[in-house]
Amino acid sequence: MAGARLREDLKAVPGTGPIILTSADGTLAQDNFADARAATSRPVHVLLGGLQAWVAEAFAIQQGAEFLASRPTDVYKRPYEGTDNAAAAMQGYID
Repeated sequence: MAGARLREDLKAVPGTGPIILTSADGTLAQDNFADARAATSRPVHVLLGGLQAWVAEAFAIQQGAEFLASRPTDVYKRPYEGTDNAAAAMQGYID
């Protein structure tokens, strides 16, 4: 959650409590901290050390697209993803 969509993305975060920004090593989260604070009235914090530090402490994590505040725009999809075409059938066509 960074860049031009940050303001809209923060509006989509459910709840009323604090928002915790994180990134792989915490750098991107720190870079976006001021913009995030300006975009919401909710308290905003940064997870120091990012996800790497969190995992190193053996804290639990949740994964999956359902936890994203916005839909990714930079994801590569294979031609058969999102269709009812079987991957094997598409590979057979390509071969």
